[in-house]
Formats: sequence, C-alpha cells, structure tokens
Amino acid sequence: MTQKIKVVDWLSRVLVFGLAIASPQVAKASGEIRVTQSNGNVVAELSYSGEVLGAEPSQFANFRLRIVRAEQTLIDQDLVTARSTYGNPSNLQSSGNRPFPESLKVVDLNQDGELEILFDFGDRPGGCCTYTQIYRYDPEQQTYSYTEHFWGYAGYRLRDLDEDGVPEFLSNDNLFAYPFGFPSVEMSEQLQESSYSPSVLPLRVLQYQDGRMADVTRQYPREVGSHAYILWSHYWQRQSSGDASVRTDPTMRSVWAAYLANKHLLGQAQEGWQMVEQAYQGSDRQQFFNNLRTLLQQNGYAQES
Repeated sequence: MTQKIKVVDWLSRVLVFGLAIASPQVAKASGEIRVTQSNGNVVAELSYSGEVLGAEPSQFANFRLRIVRAEQTLIDQDLVTARSTYGNPSNLQSSGNRPFPESLKVVDLNQDGELEILFDFGDRPGGCCTYTQIYRYDPEQQTYSYTEHFWGYAGYRLRDLDEDGVPEFLSNDNLFAYPFGFPSVEMSEQLQESSYSPSVLPLRVLQYQDGRMADVTRQYPREVGSHAYILWSHYWQRQSSGDASVRTDPTMRSVWAAYLANKHLLGQAQEGWQMVEQAYQGSDRQQFFNNLRTLLQQNGYAQES
C-alpha cells in the first residue's frame, strides 16, 4: 500500500489506522497537486490545482478523482459534477468545500474483500462543516458508486475499536451541536486534552455496512462510558476547586446533554438524570430538562420521556 503527494516540497509520513498517509506541510508552491493512494489492485488519485496549503479556498480549482482497478480506469470525473451535498454541485466551489488531500484512503471498510475509497471535504478538519464521500465497487455494473456522509461539527477518526479488522468511524452526534449552545473555549480545550473524542457532543460510533453508515454506538459501552466519565469529570473538577458557578453555568448545558445521551446509551438513564438534576441549578433548568428529554426521545436515545 503506498501513497504519495506530488508537490514541489518535502513530505512527512504519519500512520493512521495502519495506513501510510502522506501529510503535506504548509507551503506556497503553485501548480497541480496530486494525491495517490493504492492498495492491492486499486489506485485512487485526487488532484486539483492552486496553492498547496494556506491559501484562500477560492484559489483551488479543477478538483478531479480517478480510480483505477486492475489497471483499468473506472472513474475519472470532475468532482464538481460528482458533488451532491444539498443537491447543489456548485457547493464545491464555496469556501468551505474543498477536499483534504491527506484524507484519501483505499481500505476495506467491512472486511468483504472489496476495497473502498474515501476522502473528506470541508472547511477544515474538526471544523464545520465536514463530510466524507465513500466509493464502493459494484461488480454487476463494473464501476464505482458513492455515498456521502455529513459530519457537521463532529468529524471522525477511523479506528478499529475491537481489533477485529473492521474499522469504526469514531465520531459524535452533530444533532446536539445547536440546541443548547456551545461550551466555553476553556472547557473545550480541557476536554480535548483529556479525551480521544474531545467533542462536547454525545459519542457516536458508525460502521460502513452494505453501502451505508450504520450506527453501532451501543455495541461499544466501554468507549461510551469513558466519554461520559470525561464529561462528568469536567463538572467535578470545577466543583471540587470551589467554583460554585458551575452549577448555574448555562454553557454546561451542552455537557449535560451529551452526558445524559451517553448514559441513555449505557442503559443508565435514571442514574444520569438524578445526577444532572442535582448538579444543574440554572434558572432555566426545567425548560432545559424538558427540551433535552424531547431531543433524546425524538432521536432514539430514550424510548419514553
């Protein structure tokens, strides 16, 4: 398996999920950028022109994807033509919709012997908004079709959590990004320092199955429990240090929402609610609790209010 980026400057190598991924560093060289990832008899190439990195997104153009299988080119297309998010191909030209070259991968996502090709778009990794295109080989049509998954603020990390050879997309539930506001910068930084899933959003684990993303979060209680513990620890550290404001801090609502969603996934909803109802004493607590119960029920976390 190899990957290379044809840029005038140097390359650095990092290891991501056992794949050798080339990571271009900040440079100002102009010209065509080509990222090639190969695995077995499948070669994927992502190319575009413009500044390498650090430029205004409008300076990037001519996005193109080529997929070669057994030395036959099956896909060679302009990504503007292929772009389907929001049903508007012109979105690719907007400031927040350029591909991340280092994200290109050729990997078997479901251990069926067929290799999938995936890469990410967005304004930046970890920002809003990002999404992934996954190309799957169709033996009947002898070509590739793709699906697209929207991550929003959540993003993902590709991990083999149970070491069974099937990678999981370790992410967070973007539905919780808006209803209860965003945490403080300090809170986000503290959580990021302590967590493999730093987002103040409920943990979410997905697998690519039969050409679509499947939510398998409940199959990973250890990871969900660890994330819930990290969220609760943030409150406990502030409380233990004498910060009485934590009990009425409205920015804690996003933490409590994520914590309770995780506790529902663990089958510990009653315990979670008792702890949060005692911990949060903001003046809006009753409205917040009602809204949160509705959100949890409508999105499959709670079967009843």
